[in-house]
Amino acid sequence: VKSDESVYFIDPSSSRLLALNSHATVPRVRTTVIPPEVITAHAEVEVRADLTDTCVAICTPDVLALFTENFDYHIMRRDFIHGILESDILGKTIYAHVLGGSNSIAGDSDGDAMAGEGLAFVSHSGYAACVTDTSAYDAISRDLIGRWAYPLCPDNNPGSYEAYSYSRGAVYKASSVRLDRESRVEHHVILGANARVASQATIADSVLGARCSIGEHSSVRGSHLFGDVRVGRNASVESSVLGERVTILDNVIIERGCLIGDDVTVGPNVRVPAFTRIARRRLRKMGSPESMHDDSDDEEEESVWADAERTESDPMDGLDQFDRQAVGAEGVGYVWDNSGTDAGSDADSDYSDDDTDQRLRHLHTLGSTMADAAYPESDGDGSADEDDDDADELAHLSPQEEFERELYLTIKRACDDNLSASKASLELKSLRMSYNKEQDEMRVGVVQEVLRIIDIDALADSASRTLRRWGPVIAEYIADGRDQLDLVDIVERHCAEEHGLDGVRAKLFVRLVYLMYQLYIVEDMAVVAWHNRALKKADVDQELVRALEPFVDGLNESDDSDDESDDGSDDGTEEGSDESE
Repeated sequence: VKSDESVYFIDPSSSRLLALNSHATVPRVRTTVIPPEVITAHAEVEVRADLTDTCVAICTPDVLALFTENFDYHIMRRDFIHGILESDILGKTIYAHVLGGSNSIAGDSDGDAMAGEGLAFVSHSGYAACVTDTSAYDAISRDLIGRWAYPLCPDNNPGSYEAYSYSRGAVYKASSVRLDRESRVEHHVILGANARVASQATIADSVLGARCSIGEHSSVRGSHLFGDVRVGRNASVESSVLGERVTILDNVIIERGCLIGDDVTVGPNVRVPAFTRIARRRLRKMGSPESMHDDSDDEEEESVWADAERTESDPMDGLDQFDRQAVGAEGVGYVWDNSGTDAGSDADSDYSDDDTDQRLRHLHTLGSTMADAAYPESDGDGSADEDDDDADELAHLSPQEEFERELYLTIKRACDDNLSASKASLELKSLRMSYNKEQDEMRVGVVQEVLRIIDIDALADSASRTLRRWGPVIAEYIADGRDQLDLVDIVERHCAEEHGLDGVRAKLFVRLVYLMYQLYIVEDMAVVAWHNRALKKADVDQELVRALEPFVDGLNESDDSDDESDDGSDDGTEEGSDESE
């Protein structure tokens, strides 16, 4: 779960789960507490922070009695698991089984109480996962589309009433799908029976249910559309979930993380903000005057849910009651409050109670990133002061700004924690996969952030120390000569445009190029080629080009002397051969 981090303490000899520390991702916790008896009572303890729980638990009948006797148990992991592990009175034990092929944890029966929770992706032993929220639903769908759970995949589903064909790019299409000319279906897509994609429309990383229709010049990316959804012309749906029979009219923009319920109509000409929830029925919170007069279960349900059709036609409620400002002039539906953890909460997780840090609110939602929550450091007890201003600022960042912020934080953490080059590289690879960035984009971002580390007041020493530390990381983003030229371009732009470098720009540029040459990140031919090309380009700082000339001349002279020595050695060999003859 994106908003949950856990550390498992396991006895490797018996697979017994000795302790489990779970905490929310925000605020960030940098330490974990190990119960002393775990260390003193066991010769060997395996500590795992890389396991994923998917809420699979195999229990004995005693578990039901334990829940009955301990009425304060509500949530499996936070209440029951911790209650068993921390209680000396109950005398129960929990066992876990870590499956091979992947860092996963799965349940395994024991004779006392229950098996340890979990079962995540396992490459050879099967696949299991738990859908707790829209983010998990999307992740599991991507695994199935990407054939990570093979043979469980759309084109091999005997229960489907219509067969799917598989084509390049992980695109699955039912036989009755209609794709108009110039429509574009990119990758990781499922198109259900009788779905239609009009001309100039784009579908990517999405699932379209049966009889969905996408209008001209519209785009659907990273989204899930259930059956009979209609999307009009010039509309955009980004990382959202649309229920059955939803109608999106012309010129509507659905931003990321939105959840649109069944039978809702949106539009035309509106923008639905990120993480908005819209339903056909209006939510009345418990305790409101409308709900106080009902006693029975059925009447209570009626007081919480108000049918939109009845409300709109009720003369006591006045005229049109739909949220027209949010759903548009022709829209049908009500916006649900995203604040708090009321009935509109997306996730039924271990941290869904009232004292949950509100920065976790969107981390369960499709389309969310860690930038949607403030990310302060905290001590071992997880306490930290919330910075509401920072959270508001993060909510308005564009995807590129979110990536740049996460890249900065990743490199900063690597410096603060003195991580090795290999560990820093692993962090950056994870970041690249999270944001789906290309090699060139990562090269630009990483090099720019690394260069900003250099202390100008101690230029020579700081530049050498920084590049020697980060050189192996930068080298991973250099594949050929073109990448080397691009790297020198990045360094030139940094030295020419970065503020605070007046008076040392040329010196810094030459020093950086020389160090990259010394560390075998760029070759001499690349430096010479860049210099010759830069002399003819108007958008390159010519002061920096002139400053590099002595170094380039030295490289050329070195090449010439090497050629002469090679020629001389060849001549000597030929002469010696003649004399011997």
